[in-house]
Amino acid sequence: MARGNAWIDLAACVVQRPDLPWTSEWFEATLGQLAAMTRSCHACPVRSECAAQAERLRVTAGFWAGRYRDPNAPALVRIHDRGASADVELGGAA
Repeated sequence: MARGNAWIDLAACVVQRPDLPWTSEWFEATLGQLAAMTRSCHACPVRSECAAQAERLRVTAGFWAGRYRDPNAPALVRIHDRGASADVELGGAA
C-alpha cells in the first residue's frame, strides 16, 4: 500500500537531524537547536510539502517547514535567504 506522506522519508528532520527536538514545545528548545532546525528546514528538499501538510492539517504544535506551528510561539528564529545559504537571526518576539 502506498503511503500518502511518502515525502516525509526525504525530510531533513528525518534523514539528517532526527536528534533535534522537532516535536517539543518551543520553549524547551535551546537557541542553538532552533537555529539548527531552521537551517535544516531551509535546505530541506520537501519543505513545500511539509508546509502544505501543516496547513492542510491545521497543525498547532511542533516545528514544521522552518517555524513553530504554535500560534503563541514567538518568532525566535528568522531565516535570511542568501541564495544557496541562509543566515539565521536569533532573538526578538513576534
